[in-house]
Amino acid sequence: MFLNLVTNALQAMSDGGSLTVAAAQAGDDVTVSIADTGTGIKTEDLEHVFEPFFTGKGGTGLGLSVSYGIIEAHQGALTVSSMVGRGSTFTVTIPKDPAK
Repeated sequence: MFLNLVTNALQAMSDGGSLTVAAAQAGDDVTVSIADTGTGIKTEDLEHVFEPFFTGKGGTGLGLSVSYGIIEAHQGALTVSSMVGRGSTFTVTIPKDPAK
């Protein structure tokens, strides 16, 4: 799942850029953010990026939907923020102990 997010970030920066991976613990949650300085995602596409078969770059459109499902299965959340021309940040939040 993390490999998919990093691969997407690198593809969004085909002309170069910066990739930042940050992790933090807040209470009972662990948060990992993957940010790029790539092309960004159009505002109208943001609400669809986790839907199966939705793609903005010509792939299968399954990577983000599968990642979303994996994270949900671990009682977590996957969110995205993006600005066209400035990049995107995908944030994974999962509980340290999903059994609680």
